[in-house]
Amino acid sequence: MLLPKFSFLATLLTVIIATQALILKSANSQIIERSITQPLAKTTKKPNVEKLPQSTFRLIQRDIQKRFGAEPVNLKVNAATRETWDGCMGLPKPNGACTAIAISGWRVVVSDQAKNRFWVYHTSNDGKILAYNATASLPRNAKISAPNIINKDKVIPTSSSSVMFQAAQITGFSSEYYAWELSRDGLLTRRAIGRNPGKPETIGQLSKQELERFTDILSKNSFGHFHRLSYLDMSAVAADAASFQLNYNGAVVEYTQTDIQKYPANLRRIISAWDTLQQRSS
Repeated sequence: MLLPKFSFLATLLTVIIATQALILKSANSQIIERSITQPLAKTTKKPNVEKLPQSTFRLIQRDIQKRFGAEPVNLKVNAATRETWDGCMGLPKPNGACTAIAISGWRVVVSDQAKNRFWVYHTSNDGKILAYNATASLPRNAKISAPNIINKDKVIPTSSSSVMFQAAQITGFSSEYYAWELSRDGLLTRRAIGRNPGKPETIGQLSKQELERFTDILSKNSFGHFHRLSYLDMSAVAADAASFQLNYNGAVVEYTQTDIQKYPANLRRIISAWDTLQQRSS
């Protein structure tokens, strides 16, 4: 009598395990399906904070205190990541040249949440070289949270090396996400990048003068100073607001298309110039 009971229990256990495997497989399929359609930015909500040396942070605190009178005790590292800088510490002047040397260091975002402001710094490893990124900072009365740092694996690649500028949608209620690309010869195209990636379709052709005006705005407003900074408004993203990742010659920045007046002045001008160009070409 023991053998049939054992056989029955073994059969029952096999059925349970098989059922759990099917449920797990189904759940994993749903997760994969959601990852295609849900906003890409939701995976980058957690701040990108590597272990910045405390001595380097103290030097940044002192610099902020000296420049802006902020109390060091109120300052915290919002995001930090290792970088290798050139002679300009990643902050070249418009159309300026930089020494081709490699300085190991950090990109750091420091915030004062009590007074709603933030600062971006480029530093050497030991903090003895401090470069304040005024272009990307909001040291007084910021209307947005301090930016995060974009992980390199979250950068959306362009379709080819001929593309000089790309605007890719990364959040928002939409059946499909697209990337608008501007090539070096002025050709403006659009391609699907979400569920059904496709080949670029032509939507316009810029004249030489239009292309020069646009690239001049990107250069004069120091697009590269915003590299790897994500100004996403996560509360707006949760409400299905559209966000975009801009890429200009490899420099990447993210923002949410709500009230652009809350962003740093140079970024506002860049966004406005792109929106105007896109509307004129559509």
